[in-house]
Amino acid sequence: MKNWIIAVMVLLALLGLAWVQVYLLRVGLLLEKARFDPKMAAVLEQVNISIEKSKEVRAMVIEAYRDTVQREEVRRPLRDSLEDILSRELLSRGISVDFALTLWDGYEKQAVLTFPGADRSDQPAYQHYQRTLYGRIGADCGCRPVLEVQVTNLLGYLLGRLTSLIVLSVLFVGLLAFSLGWLIIKTNRLRKLDQVKNDFINNLTHELKTPAFSTSLLLRLLSEALSGKKTEKAAEYLALLERENEQLKDHIEKVLELASLESGQKHIQARPIHVHELLEEVCRDYARKSEEKEGRLEFQLDAANDLAELDSVHVKNAVQNLLENALKYTDKPPVIRVSTHNAGPFIHIRIRDRGIGIAPEHQKKIFDKFYRAPTGNLHEVTGFGLGLHYVRQIVQAHGGRIQLQSRPGEGSEFELIFNLAGKEAIIE
Repeated sequence: MKNWIIAVMVLLALLGLAWVQVYLLRVGLLLEKARFDPKMAAVLEQVNISIEKSKEVRAMVIEAYRDTVQREEVRRPLRDSLEDILSRELLSRGISVDFALTLWDGYEKQAVLTFPGADRSDQPAYQHYQRTLYGRIGADCGCRPVLEVQVTNLLGYLLGRLTSLIVLSVLFVGLLAFSLGWLIIKTNRLRKLDQVKNDFINNLTHELKTPAFSTSLLLRLLSEALSGKKTEKAAEYLALLERENEQLKDHIEKVLELASLESGQKHIQARPIHVHELLEEVCRDYARKSEEKEGRLEFQLDAANDLAELDSVHVKNAVQNLLENALKYTDKPPVIRVSTHNAGPFIHIRIRDRGIGIAPEHQKKIFDKFYRAPTGNLHEVTGFGLGLHYVRQIVQAHGGRIQLQSRPGEGSEFELIFNLAGKEAIIE
């Protein structure tokens, strides 16, 4: 089954789970509302009893029903008294809500006294609770008094009662969503890695087949030359066989060296060496190769202090990789410049070429294992995509860092930065 189908199925399952959680939350709200309603009924019952017991409050209620102009001197004391009674009864039952009050005439079906905050026009009906005030009030005023309590924050109160359920639901759904996203990212990375692995195997097979085929052909020619006693030809074929064998060993060594570095089985054996001597030794051969391609290799060794603790074999291989790339990735005679300078406790080695350059979108990936940037018209250029990854591994194993500056069509500059001997390691 394709990965995207699995991802869609998981996403649909996640959406279904989220819907179930919302449904359960709605059911929980309804259950909390069903538990809250009897409590409010009991509160209003006790409020009715308290009003009956208080002559002062009962008199104010009767006066409110008789006062048609709703004077403030009648409204304010009654509001304060009713709010005090209601608040006391709510707190005694552990209920903390905001409310507004209205007095109704049950016969006329109209509001007798509306207190601030009580508005039925834009509030849902489930927030309103009514209680007919039985007792002497109705007899004394000749009316049917109804007290209505509007719980203005009822939804927030009910949600507060379900806080633990909501938090856990959001937490687990969020965790599943994060896991899904992480799974998609990992699956995509694995798909790309699988593609890169296949490309690497194809490149490796091609690179190994060439010297293997050449070796087989040269062995046949050598056998014919020996049988014909052509010693000069035999010696020539032996030299070619040795070169092809070295090339084959070099390919295998590159893969094994990188594997041993990443596994930690091979350690850097650093000792104080003069970087300029190492560079001159490496560049001597590549200066000749540049001249064979009608190019040149320039030196500018300006570092006053070139003594650094390095593994000469690995650093030499790293520099060779960079010089090899400078020779390969160019569509004109190669011009390579190798320079050094000191900056603080470090020595900087710069290798600049005037090749095809590297596009910005590839520069961040160029040091990744197996990654090979497009080479435009240079279709004959082959490789494993291990060279620059190996260079970075070597530099970092020495506690150094590598920097790249490149523009397409103008060339690239790689800068290797190492500690001078006796200096502290570079912190990335």
